[in-house]
Amino acid sequence: MNIADSINDIKASRSSERKGAYKHLMTGVSFMIPFVVAGGILIALSFIFGIEAFKEEGTLAAALMQIGGGSAFALMVPILSGYIAFSIADRPGLVPGMVGGMLAGSIGSGFLGGLIAGFLAGYTVEFLKKLLNCQSPCRSNACSCTPSVFDTYYRSSNDLCYRDTSCSNKHSPK
Repeated sequence: MNIADSINDIKASRSSERKGAYKHLMTGVSFMIPFVVAGGILIALSFIFGIEAFKEEGTLAAALMQIGGGSAFALMVPILSGYIAFSIADRPGLVPGMVGGMLAGSIGSGFLGGLIAGFLAGYTVEFLKKLLNCQSPCRSNACSCTPSVFDTYYRSSNDLCYRDTSCSNKHSPK
């Protein structure tokens, strides 16, 4: 047995050991890392023109800072949440997870809120898939769309109610 086979055997055994929340978290993190790297590099490139050159509107430094810090970093939490939910519930979990991550960012709960949103969306969609009995291949479109739409609506209506203090119908679990 050569060293490559040994390494592959070790990786396979580790992979089989990693299940549950850890696996889902690592899936989200692995999809988030390119956004962190790209955003960081663009921010660093904006500093080439001076440490505060990005403050002057219309310059290349300002554009690089906006793309890196404003856009790429803004996508980190939704991507993390979406792919955690994707790891749990497959494709139907992706949209509710990303929407939950965006909502987590908009209410200021940040990274931890995104983690919670991803796990909550993933397990909610997985529950809805089982509730709808989505094992039949004939129902693939209904099973992909229905849990996603329901969970996305539920998550969004919760956020809107929390922002609106006059909302009398708060859907949050107690």
